[in-house]
Amino acid sequence: MNLDAAIENGEFHVVYQTVVETASGAICAMEALLRWRHPDLGAIPPSEFIPLAEETGSIIPITRWVFAHVADQLRQWRRDGVEPRRIFVNVSGQQFIRDDLPGYFRKLQAAEPDLIPFFGIEITEQAAIQNMEATVAAIRELAETGVGAALEDFGTGYSSLSYIHRLPIPKIK
Repeated sequence: MNLDAAIENGEFHVVYQTVVETASGAICAMEALLRWRHPDLGAIPPSEFIPLAEETGSIIPITRWVFAHVADQLRQWRRDGVEPRRIFVNVSGQQFIRDDLPGYFRKLQAAEPDLIPFFGIEITEQAAIQNMEATVAAIRELAETGVGAALEDFGTGYSSLSYIHRLPIPKIK
């Protein structure tokens, strides 16, 4: 499985899962979910290719591709008169250690400030604690640009309320 070729060959696509408020039934957000259709192997589940992407370092360009795709989709929806409150993208702990997410969003903010409030990131608790200091710093910088954050899969890993208080994340899933 060649993840770099998958980007180049257009084998990835994004599907959007709605997040609905239980009281009103209104769509309050969306989650962008990456999918891979390999030309020979067919659909490859994220549970197989995401760990490989993290192991090889391909997760960073793949996530950047997802951000670009979400930005394109937001532009199209806005042209069509549709504006979801926020679209969340799952990010790897490596994005906080080896990538400059705040820098990426500052550039996007400078170019298209109207798109930033629609972006959100989700990080798993396990990924968040890989390098707590880098994660906290990046989430604070992202919040300054208007990018929201949520902690995903809380309770499935180490689940410590003592470190959760250190994370400047307003949403826990």
